[in-house]
Amino acid sequence: MRFQLYKDKFRRLGDHTEYGTIPLYSEANGKNLFLPLAAEPLLQLAESSPGWHVFEEVARDFEEEQQRALEDALVILSSFGLAECLQEEEQREGVWVVGEKEYKEVVSFIREAQAEGGGYLLEGRGSTDYFSVPALRARQFNNLCYHFMYRRDDLIQGMMFVSMMDREIMPTAILLAGLLFRPGLRGEERKAVFQGLLQYVAGAFRQDYAKLRFLYKCEAEAETLSLLLEAGFRKIAVLPRELADGGSVTLYDYDMRKGDAYGSSR
Repeated sequence: MRFQLYKDKFRRLGDHTEYGTIPLYSEANGKNLFLPLAAEPLLQLAESSPGWHVFEEVARDFEEEQQRALEDALVILSSFGLAECLQEEEQREGVWVVGEKEYKEVVSFIREAQAEGGGYLLEGRGSTDYFSVPALRARQFNNLCYHFMYRRDDLIQGMMFVSMMDREIMPTAILLAGLLFRPGLRGEERKAVFQGLLQYVAGAFRQDYAKLRFLYKCEAEAETLSLLLEAGFRKIAVLPRELADGGSVTLYDYDMRKGDAYGSSR
């Protein structure tokens, strides 16, 4: 991978913070960002030798863990427009939680999926700030919301967002905060993508949580609800006059400990 840092687009705000990070100010968008201390060699390189560099040559003298930290720092700088990376992307297929390298692609996918008008978002629909790279990364980094992607044929086919609730309020459940699909994905293909996402999420959380919960608020969510019911979600409660307009909220749960979606063990 080749990369370069745009030193004129950021400046340091000090050596490091009490939390073990390097504070930077982005001249490009007026925002602060924080890099791990392991990123120090990159900043020194930007000062001493501006221009393009080969990552493998820069990182070869470091241990594997330090190399990963350097690569993550480059991705963070790139997401803020402070660095550029050129590499041949490896093609992965399957489901996984979104990582540093994928936030920019995920933001584009969310915007395209919203433009089609389908899918489900608990909050933030239509907001570019809510689904920006820094906002997505911050929610995931702070254990507030995890973003899972289903990738096939070098394209994101679908995504599921899972919000982590206060365990004193909701001790056994996590919340389905978003479900989006690639524009044009319909029928059995959409069902298969959803099944893959649901199985992965259930496997990731079932040791600590029993239920994946969905809040049904209006008719616009009927298509999503139909998909969930077929997969094994069950109505557990109705909260009348819960919304500001006097509408009700219906709660549906999926038991993550009872087997795979569409299986016979529900």
